[in-house]
Amino acid sequence: MMKKIATTLMAFLLLGGFSFAEIVYQPNENQSFTLESGRILGFAEYGDPNGSPVVYHYGGGGSSLLGRRVDSLAIVSGVRLIVPDRPGMGNSEYVDDRKLTDWPADVAELMDHLGIDTFAVMSESAGTPYALVLAHAMPDRVSQAAVVAGVCPTDGDFDKKTLPGTLRMNLSLSKKAPLWFLRWNVKTTTKMVKNNPDKFMKIVSKNLSEPDQKLMMDLSEQEILLAGFVEGNRQGPAGPALEARLYSRPWGFDLSEIIVPVTIHHGLLDKSTPVIMAEHLNDLIPTATLKLYAGEGHATVMSYHGSKILKDLVSEQRPAHHSALTFFVNDSPSFECHGSR
Repeated sequence: MMKKIATTLMAFLLLGGFSFAEIVYQPNENQSFTLESGRILGFAEYGDPNGSPVVYHYGGGGSSLLGRRVDSLAIVSGVRLIVPDRPGMGNSEYVDDRKLTDWPADVAELMDHLGIDTFAVMSESAGTPYALVLAHAMPDRVSQAAVVAGVCPTDGDFDKKTLPGTLRMNLSLSKKAPLWFLRWNVKTTTKMVKNNPDKFMKIVSKNLSEPDQKLMMDLSEQEILLAGFVEGNRQGPAGPALEARLYSRPWGFDLSEIIVPVTIHHGLLDKSTPVIMAEHLNDLIPTATLKLYAGEGHATVMSYHGSKILKDLVSEQRPAHHSALTFFVNDSPSFECHGSR
């Protein structure tokens, strides 16, 4: 029973499937530099090295190597994709008592190190609070934000009863379970991924939408997700375990104070982070635009629409007060409803 709970919890964090393979780093990956505090921060870069800078935040339990799945999209979009490892994952040194609100200071130093003044931010899944805390804390440097298949805060007036039972259980465990259990969960899942990836894939697939199940049949997708997960856990389970705890509890900043334009992209068939989470996030952020994609699930929004999302992110300069709801079918709007807050 404990092993089943652990596996379903990590499936929620990863939201993907894998085939085990040894990691081979590319020259743009496995980079690091030393922060003023003396702590090491790891990162990778993808896309066009001369393009418009976007800081990308991968999903929970992963690492900067998940930027591989966005690499070709960033190239055709003219985007320089910068993917920092969060503390305790990849090359970034673990911080025992970190908070989400500590992240802007790390990213500010990284961007100074790279000689970049202003930039856009983007996230997928559980990377959402990291992109949004940058938009909240750094409006002078962050031009726009894109949230793809994102999570929302589940405290306050959010009705968790609207979520599927497995997702409610995973959030409850991440929020309330002792850290030793979350670390055991990560360790147990890592062992399964390495020793029996087919079994893990079958367990994960049960909780995915049909479009995501089809996408995960692509071996290249599986290999990228495997590399991202293994890299995220190479220091051990402490970093991913603490990450699960952080985003399942209050995020520590007020989304209503964001003044940077935010676009929320979400698949209507998403079973991993249901559309109710995108709608709640849209309600909380006064500068948000919500775009819903018919026929798409969780990972497929980025895979099939990521190029346009990136192009819009670095080219559009829409008013920060504008709010809109757009439905997309095969990348074309079927209808659009606008309003302002």
